[in-house]
Amino acid sequence: EMKGAYSDPQRELDRIISKTLFPSNCYGKSAGGYPSAITTLTQEHFTEFHKKYYHPGNSHIFLYGDADFDKELQMLNDGYLCHYGRSSENYDIPLQMPFDTIKNVSAEYMADEDKTPAQDTFLSLSVVTGQCDDMLTQKALDLISDALVNQESAPIRQKFLEQKILWFL
Repeated sequence: EMKGAYSDPQRELDRIISKTLFPSNCYGKSAGGYPSAITTLTQEHFTEFHKKYYHPGNSHIFLYGDADFDKELQMLNDGYLCHYGRSSENYDIPLQMPFDTIKNVSAEYMADEDKTPAQDTFLSLSVVTGQCDDMLTQKALDLISDALVNQESAPIRQKFLEQKILWFL
């Protein structure tokens, strides 16, 4: 399954970007496992990892709708939560500290046989722009990227088209 997922060059590019921008926390890891790393996984490591991270202490449970919440909570407790003890693990995700310098990364992937290297090469400039819970900054950056790149008449998009540079959004 993961070999198939990473046969897509865009997915591989996304993995490399995440790994580069977030080397110190979980956002730099592949949730499903990177194919070459999967073969080194032992049953013991897998079991310990599962016990640690797939614990109710590392989850949020939401109830929604017109329900008897006392009944729902009792069902959750009796059918699920009562089977676990309180976890002493700290599940906070540390912030990635900023880098002192720009990182340049070059990587290879399995290219499409029907395309030339010029047709099948990717370039990315990626930056961390703040925290994901800063909705004002996120919306402002969405608007800026729409205005500069995502709209048909956007100036950066027009320059890319003039230079015959294709991109994925």
